[in-house]
Amino acid sequence: MKLFIFALALLGSLPASAAEDYAVWQDKRFVIAYNPNGRPEGISDTEVIDALVHAAAVWSPCGVQVVFGGFTGQSLDRLDGRNVIGWQAELPGLMALTLPQYLRRILLDADIRLNRGLIRDRDTLRRVVAHEMGHALGLFNHSGEPDSLMNERQFQARGIDTPSKADLALCQARYRW
Repeated sequence: MKLFIFALALLGSLPASAAEDYAVWQDKRFVIAYNPNGRPEGISDTEVIDALVHAAAVWSPCGVQVVFGGFTGQSLDRLDGRNVIGWQAELPGLMALTLPQYLRRILLDADIRLNRGLIRDRDTLRRVVAHEMGHALGLFNHSGEPDSLMNERQFQARGIDTPSKADLALCQARYRW
């Protein structure tokens, strides 16, 4: 059975939820650039960089090196192998959105879109970027655990800005090869 699932994953024929379990950054390195266009008033570029540094630090036990790739004018939503974090005017009902793109088991691109209408302070920014970084590193599904940074409903309400032990264990398991 495992061989069958592995063969389907290689062919790209698994349902999205099953195939997502396998997607990782091939060289255990995630480089992300920042596009400040559309940044809301009340948030500085320095605060965005600080949020990225925080997210890189709290996810570092996964074994993936997160590197700041500088500032860019490049837009989001392009499958180009250049990961960008930036602002989007409308994300109805969402604080942010990360849609990692992958082929077979390899992540290719993961742009992080921040909702400029809902993220208005440093603490919210820090929590949202840390959560979205989890998605960008391959944790595509949300957790049901109340203390999890990857719990889409609880991390913001509870002020969680660091991964739980379970979040880190899941991420480490993906990159243990």
